[in-house]
Amino acid sequence: SARQRDLFDAAARALRTAATDLPLAGPAVAAEQIYAAIEELSAISGTDARESVLDRLFARFCVGK
Repeated sequence: SARQRDLFDAAARALRTAATDLPLAGPAVAAEQIYAAIEELSAISGTDARESVLDRLFARFCVGK
């Protein structure tokens, strides 16, 4: 549907911004955009995957030390 396409487009924009932000501002800033993308995808699926995805992402990075 048009709604789903718009949500996928918004998620893709957020992920492109995260990819740009990561080398410039670091993982904490990029995570905000990843979180926004997860929100868009959650609206499509009706599930809340934020915590699971962010836990897996940050398990690979040392943040805040």
